[in-house]
Parts: sequence; C-alpha cells; structure tokens
Amino acid sequence: QIIDSPRGDQGFGYDPIFQPTGFDITTAQMSPEMKDSISHRGKALAQIAPKISPFLSLS
Repeated sequence: QIIDSPRGDQGFGYDPIFQPTGFDITTAQMSPEMKDSISHRGKALAQIAPKISPFLSLS
C-alpha cells in the first residue's frame, strides 16, 4: 500500500512510501536482505541462480 508520510532512509525511489502487504514498515525501513526476500527480483534471482551456476566460472 502507499502511505501518506514517507518513512525510512534505505532504498530509493518510492521505497519510503511503499508498505508491502503484511508488513508494518516501508521498504525503505527494511534491510536489503529482507527487501530482496519479498521482491520479485530477489525471488527470480533465487530461482535462476542454481540453474546458471554450473555455467559460471568463479575461479
């Protein structure tokens, strides 16, 4: 939901006014790890990482 008064100083853009459903804090008040765990980008990365890791050489 969109809140009336911005809260938090992390993140960017709309984060201080966006409060995800089920939370009582804005995305600007979340740690990066918490925000990633609920974001569509974080969820997509978690799903694709195991599939592409065999093709990546980290050495």
